[in-house]
Amino acid sequence: MDAWIIHLAEGVRDGDRRSGDGFSSRGEFATLKSKGLLTDATLIIHGTALEREDFAAMREAQSIRSDGMGDGRGAKLIWSPLSNLLLYGETANVYEALADRRRPLRRVVVPLIVQIAESRCPTAAVLEGYAPGSAALEPHHEDMLKRVVDFLQRPGASVGSLQVIVWSNSAEPDSSSRGIAGQRLETATARLQELLKAVNRSVSVRGSTHNTRGPERVEIRLCM
Repeated sequence: MDAWIIHLAEGVRDGDRRSGDGFSSRGEFATLKSKGLLTDATLIIHGTALEREDFAAMREAQSIRSDGMGDGRGAKLIWSPLSNLLLYGETANVYEALADRRRPLRRVVVPLIVQIAESRCPTAAVLEGYAPGSAALEPHHEDMLKRVVDFLQRPGASVGSLQVIVWSNSAEPDSSSRGIAGQRLETATARLQELLKAVNRSVSVRGSTHNTRGPERVEIRLCM
């Protein structure tokens, strides 16, 4: 096996958890280690909840190849800053991931892979869990839209336009207001424009509908 990729510790650090939140995203890393799954073939996506000690353990991860021939670089971190900032308001502590205080001359310690969008319009939010046949926005949809707008207010957030894409299971998704796909497009677009107007943020919003065999959803994409 050359690589084993896992989404892990995607959440806030223990010190940033809300009062009463009993779930530790960092605890997933401890579980990974306890099961012997932390090796130099392990690629961790996100790792936003990881701390200095965890990165140190990643650096020391050994090969599990039968010939013992690993790359000698420990486990790897795949950094996905955009989605982290949108969902949690923070991202992985890459400074700790790259710093080895025991061997300060060793420049890159935990190999860092930056996840780059395949297009210039990466997905910033996904609205799922619509009631069957309904175009009404649920509370969690509203929260996701507000996170997108909050992100656009950050210094240096340069976005040319927003795309609202509706994925529908119907054979011919109707982009007019008559079909459910068109209604969801209209509702999500209108609410997004309201939120942008409330913060005096002028961004073009475009919309379209498409077929899918997967779950029905609405994607919000940021076009740079």
